[in-house]
Amino acid sequence: MKLNAPLTMRQQQVLDFMRSFLADNDQLPTHACIAKRFGWKSDNAALTFTKILEAKGYLERNTLGKYRLARPAPASPSAAFVALPVVSRKWHEEGPTVAVKRASCS
Repeated sequence: MKLNAPLTMRQQQVLDFMRSFLADNDQLPTHACIAKRFGWKSDNAALTFTKILEAKGYLERNTLGKYRLARPAPASPSAAFVALPVVSRKWHEEGPTVAVKRASCS
C-alpha cells in the first residue's frame, strides 16, 4: 500500500506514540515498550500493529531489517538537498559534544 492509507484510531495512536518516543529517545520503541504503553499483555499485539503500519506504508525496514518511520520521496531533485549549518571556529576548537542516553519505556 501507499503512504497515507487510512488508519484506524488505535493504529494512529500507536504511530503517534512511536513518533513521540523517537523524538524523545532517538530510536523507535520495542514491541514490549509499545505493549506496555497500551496495556497489552502480549508483545504480539504490538508486532501486529507494526506489521499493519508497515503494510500501509507508515513504517519501513532498513537494510538490517529494523523498523524506521517511512520517508516520503522528495517532490523534486532539489528537495533532496538539505541545508547544513556552518561550523563555527568555537565548535572546531572545543570539539563536538556527544550525549548518549538510554531509551526508557516509562
